[in-house]
Amino acid sequence: MQSVSRIVYIRLQSIAEGIIKRKMSEIERTHETKLNGLREKKLRRASQRQILDPVTNRPRQILDPVTNLSQEMCDQVTNLSQEMCDPVTNLSKYTLTDSEHNALINGLDHVYPPEKLDQPQFVCNMEYFYARLLNVRTAYRHYEQKSATEVVRHQLTSLQLSAASELRETANSFRKVAESELKKIGVEHRKTFSTLRSLTKNKSIIVTRPDKGRGVVIMDREDYVKKMNKILDDRSAFTLINYDPTLDNENELIRFLLVLKKEGFISDQEFKLSCPTGSRPARIYGVPKLHKKGEDYPLRPVMSATKTVAYGLGKMLATRLNTLRTNPYIIKDRFDFVRKIRKSELGDKKWYLSMLRAFLLRFHLLILSI
Repeated sequence: MQSVSRIVYIRLQSIAEGIIKRKMSEIERTHETKLNGLREKKLRRASQRQILDPVTNRPRQILDPVTNLSQEMCDQVTNLSQEMCDPVTNLSKYTLTDSEHNALINGLDHVYPPEKLDQPQFVCNMEYFYARLLNVRTAYRHYEQKSATEVVRHQLTSLQLSAASELRETANSFRKVAESELKKIGVEHRKTFSTLRSLTKNKSIIVTRPDKGRGVVIMDREDYVKKMNKILDDRSAFTLINYDPTLDNENELIRFLLVLKKEGFISDQEFKLSCPTGSRPARIYGVPKLHKKGEDYPLRPVMSATKTVAYGLGKMLATRLNTLRTNPYIIKDRFDFVRKIRKSELGDKKWYLSMLRAFLLRFHLLILSI
């Protein structure tokens, strides 16, 4: 029995997986079409003739053959699920158009693909893929010591060269298809970008994110400013000052860091990381609490410390104190909690369970009060 090379085997395996994937999608599509046809046929027959209930002697409600619900209930559930799944919440007086809603439905963190293919990066990725496929070890770190005009050649067999030519043809065909597809997608995304720019120019609304979860919230700017002023008027948390102490605080922190560096408490790298330059005051903004509908959606204040005086110092201290966070009595997440509960040897499990229930109840009430 003649064995095939690894490149041919990988190619055959990818072709087989592609065929199986296409066949499975065709089968799923066929069954879904048949199922929808049967549902429509049954609903159409039931709507043409009234079926009397033998108990109440009244027309029986038409039930969906899959969900086992009436058509009216199915419509209500569908509308409710669409409202709950809609990530865009409009709390303003401004009415969003369909194009504006579709532009915001992907969220504020959505990254759109570029309109052009990155040719140099694509070539580098294909060369790296081929080198890993052949297990070719290249001394990348020594390239900087070589001349730019020097050509690096590798001794390849005829089979490897033929595989490289096939890979180049496949890459060229993929590149042509990708360029055409990216151009089509780019035209569609231009409309989305223009819609988002028009929303940013609308000074009567604020586009932000909710307090819990992910999504998009539209608020009236007047209502947003009113709620933020109410938060800032709390003199127990905020104090009004007539000067900006940012520059004084920055100079004081630099002098303190120089003393720590001179005495050997911090290294040069830590000093560069924590030394502030071009600092600015902290920014505050509010995110609406959509889960508190009865309280007219209050705002949760969020303080952004980016580029503040102590921003770099906090990053340095987080790196320094990271070793102290490894403690066997600290619970990272719920999976770690379950893992430690299983490993622990409990004496009275009923007492432990009752204490856990009481703790979870108090924790749930605390979360609701926030």
